[in-house]
Amino acid sequence: MFEFVFYLGAFSQKLEFVRERIEIHAGDSLCSLNGRYYFKNNESYAMERTLFYPFAVNDGLPFPDSVFVRDLESGALVPFMRSGDGVIFAINIPPQAEKGYDVVYCQRTPQFTIEYLLTTTQKWGKPLERGEYVVHLPVSHKLKYISMNYDTSEEHDGEIVYMICRDNFMPEENLIVQWEREIK
Repeated sequence: MFEFVFYLGAFSQKLEFVRERIEIHAGDSLCSLNGRYYFKNNESYAMERTLFYPFAVNDGLPFPDSVFVRDLESGALVPFMRSGDGVIFAINIPPQAEKGYDVVYCQRTPQFTIEYLLTTTQKWGKPLERGEYVVHLPVSHKLKYISMNYDTSEEHDGEIVYMICRDNFMPEENLIVQWEREIK
């Protein structure tokens, strides 16, 4: 998956979206999502680009309650602006370098369903070198549905962790996870 799309300016094949790691922590009616995204600049000069990061927003998923964007190299928070069902922010990648950014948000999930937009990766015109998707559910909850086959699941520290890893990945569907409370 990948939710980033260029918002303004022409797309440059010299800047690539190369990989992502998404961690979803689901609870009763709230999810937190931490997305770590890596971009590669193949040019001999620094590139600054403005990106649009969309959220799945619908009747069952309101706009996130909190959002923050962080530059992994400096640790600094990156300013952003809300635009429709997403946020806009700038990235700056040094010449001939790879750089990472975190996007973290909390979204209410009253219907025990979260959707992470993966298909927007197609707008980059190239598959991700690697996509990792990790879903954490409390052991008091049960996975009802996940739109991608997971590779492993294990119980750890009061959670069941589902891991999905894909190489050379061009998503054709979004990641949708549904769960319920375990009744005992």
